[in-house]
Amino acid sequence: MKTCNHPNCNNLVFSKGRCKYHYRYIPKKKKYTKKSIAESQVELFTRIWCTRSHNSELSGESLEKYASFWLNLFLHILPKGKYPKFKYLEENIMLGTPEEHRLLDQGTEKQREEHNGNVEFPADWKKFYDKQEELKIKYNERS
Repeated sequence: MKTCNHPNCNNLVFSKGRCKYHYRYIPKKKKYTKKSIAESQVELFTRIWCTRSHNSELSGESLEKYASFWLNLFLHILPKGKYPKFKYLEENIMLGTPEEHRLLDQGTEKQREEHNGNVEFPADWKKFYDKQEELKIKYNERS
């Protein structure tokens, strides 16, 4: 018969290697909270903001005027939902304007192509797609 794993206890096992008196005392695994994830994402974005120039990597536009909502300036090259393990990878992040971010997250490829090289909106989406393919090849990911 198996005995309880709790120190100094010789009772018979009830559940998860513990007796009926000690099975409640099994240490629980620490779970990530939304706050801890958000803090680590903010830390990543802060590190990127401090090390890269404050210009859009797609259009070259200065990002200084968007400083009040600077968290919207970080574009995930490989989408967070489809590639969760690359969510906190620094090379998976590009700097871009809020409009570029909106087009990336909510726009279609056709809408992006309409803005490609536009005088009012000079984003070069080819840079983005090339970087996306480069990351997929580097990490052997398939879409």
